[in-house]
Amino acid sequence: MNPTLLEIIQTHGNRTESTCYCELTPSLVPTGKAELKEGFFFLLVTNGTTKLADEYQTYELLPAHLVILTPSTRCMIQAISSHFHAMLLYLKPTFFDSLPDGQPLYEQLARSSYPLILRAYRNIGKPYTMAWQIPLLLYLFLFV
Repeated sequence: MNPTLLEIIQTHGNRTESTCYCELTPSLVPTGKAELKEGFFFLLVTNGTTKLADEYQTYELLPAHLVILTPSTRCMIQAISSHFHAMLLYLKPTFFDSLPDGQPLYEQLARSSYPLILRAYRNIGKPYTMAWQIPLLLYLFLFV
């Protein structure tokens, strides 16, 4: 049976009561497949490739792709390359709902096609800059 990404990041990542963060690598997904479901997931690919499949189609994820999923979306990560690396942030739905801007963000996401895949700016040679892109992209997505 394939693990869920939530199980993986709860085991191997940093977490609080309502959030989890993990740097996702092939070694954390021994079956090569993991399901994303029942939460808000923000996945930023920083190296390598993988495929993300929902019930309608399969998407190839490349470096600098940012994937945003809501609790109503179920996807499967599969075909992870050997040099794959991604930053993964999970927000518990009740925590997300308690945020002052949670509802407007959810409405914005609901108008988009699922899964929402954005192409982030890639600054080659400075991987530490990628960590700042998730909050920046969320801000741009919501307010610009």
